[in-house]
Amino acid sequence: QVIGTLDNTLAAGTILAVGGKASSSSDTDLPTLIRLVMHDIAADQRPRIIEQWDTNTRTVQLHPALMRLTIRNLLNNALAYAPEGTQVTLRISESDDPLALIIEVLDNGPGISEELRPRLFEKGSRGSENRNRAGAGLGLFIVRSVVQLHQGTVEALPNEPQGTIMRLVIPQGLAD
Repeated sequence: QVIGTLDNTLAAGTILAVGGKASSSSDTDLPTLIRLVMHDIAADQRPRIIEQWDTNTRTVQLHPALMRLTIRNLLNNALAYAPEGTQVTLRISESDDPLALIIEVLDNGPGISEELRPRLFEKGSRGSENRNRAGAGLGLFIVRSVVQLHQGTVEALPNEPQGTIMRLVIPQGLAD
């Protein structure tokens, strides 16, 4: 928990330091980035994650350290809120029009309450049914900030019949 909070705080500082622009983005090997993210997840939780690759893309343009933290935040949230023993899917795909990397984290948890939806990505927001769960409510705020830094979008969609799909769309091929 302490390391996660420190990582989120450092990410916020990095976002401020680069002035809200992904000018520090670089060509990043996507499979290596995902391997690093998976290594960051607690060893006993890794078997719950299914990787689904719907793209052959290897190199993407992004800020690797911030995106690593972003994907880790999404996976840790899904693992925390989905029932113990259920699977979480990390799906990597792409779009040609517009050219974009799509990263989705799918879970079978309780979903996001209508009460929480309007403030889901705000600093300090936490799931109401898990108020006793450790955390500072920075995870999804950092996710949104990093995605905005990359000029992308993030949305929370229902995963029928229950659960959530967190979808990141990161544009590729943008002119500086």
